[in-house]
Amino acid sequence: MKSNNAAMKCVSGVFFGLLALFSFPALADKRIAVLEFELNDLTMIPRTPEELERTASVAPLLREALTEKGGYELAVIDPDAQSEADASVGYLFEHPELGAELGGQVEADWIAVGAFTSRVSCLPI
Repeated sequence: MKSNNAAMKCVSGVFFGLLALFSFPALADKRIAVLEFELNDLTMIPRTPEELERTASVAPLLREALTEKGGYELAVIDPDAQSEADASVGYLFEHPELGAELGGQVEADWIAVGAFTSRVSCLPI
């Protein structure tokens, strides 16, 4: 049950964060960095190519939406810098101050950090 609450907080946080970003036109001249989304795969066959591809597709879509529809300027964080700062899956999501440091290195005013958890529940029939 605790994991479901954490997942809901993650989804809610991403939703309300995006809502806020798109709701304030006065912030449109701000720079935003979008980190690559992470996958915390708890399934029986973890990290399949399909799941990795789906996860990798999210950050580019978010970047496109924020720049084209939201009017934000994109700040690019080097993937190697993200990997170096990320001690484990979800680490940057759980430690926003480290994400903020990465954003500060590229003069970003905002930073989007996201992670997905994939799981399968087996229930008796």
